[in-house]
Amino acid sequence: MTVIFPDNQLNVIDYNRVVKDLNGLSTKDFFKALQESFDIECKCDCTKDGGKCNCEFPCHCECSTEYKPNKLHNFSMYIEGVWYSLTAKPGTYDDSDPIGVLDVTILSNLVLDKILGIKDLRTDKRIEGRLRALSREHEADHRHRRHWQHHASQDHLV
Repeated sequence: MTVIFPDNQLNVIDYNRVVKDLNGLSTKDFFKALQESFDIECKCDCTKDGGKCNCEFPCHCECSTEYKPNKLHNFSMYIEGVWYSLTAKPGTYDDSDPIGVLDVTILSNLVLDKILGIKDLRTDKRIEGRLRALSREHEADHRHRRHWQHHASQDHLV
């Protein structure tokens, strides 16, 4: 079956991943591993208007605001009550590989597999997938659970 419609009528729905543990890593060691492949920014209210958070990772600010990715190879992460922006560093993915350049592949390869040891996203009991964003109630109930959110670019889907 084939469907054709204009790209301006395409709505890409968030697909979020909730990871239940850090594969035995401390939060600090998890961030250290992430920094090998990602530029990380705390999304605290104190970073608005060009300000910089002075926290070391993990951040302990209580002024974190929800962050949604706004460009290719950019992800949001919610961990221990704080939102972060993660941007994959150049060279950590293959621009010439049509599958390897997809954000879902980058997240799976660099974080879920390499750091967290999650090899099969469909069967591993430590990960859940969710359509759309987490509700405020769910977010509050799972302050210490790890939440990844990424979006697929319409350009990659079309």
